[in-house]
Amino acid sequence: PQGLNQWYGAWFARKFPKHSVYDADFRPLLSILVSRRGPMPIEVVSDALQLPDSKLRVLLGKVSSLYPLTHHRANGKTSSTVAPTHKSLDDWLTGLHDVTGYCLAGEYTVERSEGHRLIADAGIRSYRNGKPLHSYYLSHLVYHLLGAKDVGGAADLLLDLSWLELIVAAGMVRDLHIAF
Repeated sequence: PQGLNQWYGAWFARKFPKHSVYDADFRPLLSILVSRRGPMPIEVVSDALQLPDSKLRVLLGKVSSLYPLTHHRANGKTSSTVAPTHKSLDDWLTGLHDVTGYCLAGEYTVERSEGHRLIADAGIRSYRNGKPLHSYYLSHLVYHLLGAKDVGGAADLLLDLSWLELIVAAGMVRDLHIAF
């Protein structure tokens, strides 16, 4: 391969010779990863894909050379996040060729809007079911609703007193502007 785009194409072709497996398991995963804001907590990815942690870790293991896990330890708890090794990977998966206008990744192209939708749906589902929300949702759920083109859902959330109380209780009032 002569550049990163060709290298990514060869890597994906070698890793995913069966497009049905890519479409079913990896396209949704990668759409979430390209739409993330900062390192993505794997708990959020698990929620969004509605997969058990062990199944998600198996999938992530298959793309770990491009999307490695990073482990964090704080307050006696370990958490893991996932992010690309290089921003150009996200650009390749979602970008268009400057001259031809065709998708750079061809059949491996993913839609950021789909990732936003999956994350937003998971966050709203958790919120409505009264589950404790991951801080990622508190910081970025409005952003993902807007990325999924759900302006009404974002407005409803921002006008929801219970939501705003969660933001205040988490001490994230100063970060509320980041949601946009």
